[in-house]
Formats: sequence, C-alpha cells, structure tokens
Amino acid sequence: MEDAIEEIKKSALELTKGQEDSASATKQIIDTLTQMLSREAKKAGLEDTMTVAQLSEKESKDIQKVNEKLEEITVKINALREAMQVQDVVVKTWFESE
Repeated sequence: MEDAIEEIKKSALELTKGQEDSASATKQIIDTLTQMLSREAKKAGLEDTMTVAQLSEKESKDIQKVNEKLEEITVKINALREAMQVQDVVVKTWFESE
C-alpha cells in the first residue's frame, strides 16, 4: 500500500508541473485515496477517527497543501494498517495491572 501511495505522490508532483488541468487531476487522486481510506476505516469500525477533509480546488493548486494532504493520508493509512493487524484486543482489569 505504501508503494502505491509513493507512486501516486510522484505522479501528483509530475502532474502539478506546468499543466493547467493538473490541479483537478491531483484533486481526483487525493479524493480517490480519501475514499479508499474511508471505506477501509469503516470496515475496521474506525470511521470517526480516520476522516480526512477534502482538498479544495484552490488547495489542489498549492503543491505544499497537496504534499501535506498526502502525508496526512499516508499517516492515517499506516495507522489503520497497524490497527487491522492486531487480531486480539487485550483488556486488563485493575487487579491484573498491579
């Protein structure tokens, strides 16, 4: 999954170099990643904590904002992956923690 994110990140950077419609393509890539994250978070029951605000048209033209959004999505995907790898939830009672 990280390789795919890195590839999308590189593609997004290439798209933003000198093309008029690159902002809409970048926004579309970010929206797709956000939808994927939301879908997987919902499956894991973590939809409330794994939300990502949409990138506005203005923000999609700002490479710094695009990179920040990609970093946010990457961090949340990694956290979701870790959460999904844990199969058993361990709950200790107060007397077990002493």
